[in-house]
Amino acid sequence: MWWKLKKIKEDDREIIYAYGYESHETSGRIRIEKETEAIYAEQLATGDTEQRFLSLGPHVWRICFREGAPDERMIAVG
Repeated sequence: MWWKLKKIKEDDREIIYAYGYESHETSGRIRIEKETEAIYAEQLATGDTEQRFLSLGPHVWRICFREGAPDERMIAVG
């Protein structure tokens, strides 16, 4: 499985990424709250499922809070 992330917004409260599952098309949307470090799927990407999204969460957390929330990133799992 792989996902493509593209940051579309960042402010003092949150980070928003558009994302794609197994595609460069970023049809989904992820919201990360900075204060609570909570990660939400505002919209699942085409072809993605809740179960697969759960496996993405720890990687998104690392990218946001350990790597400084880069503008774009590819994630491969498995």
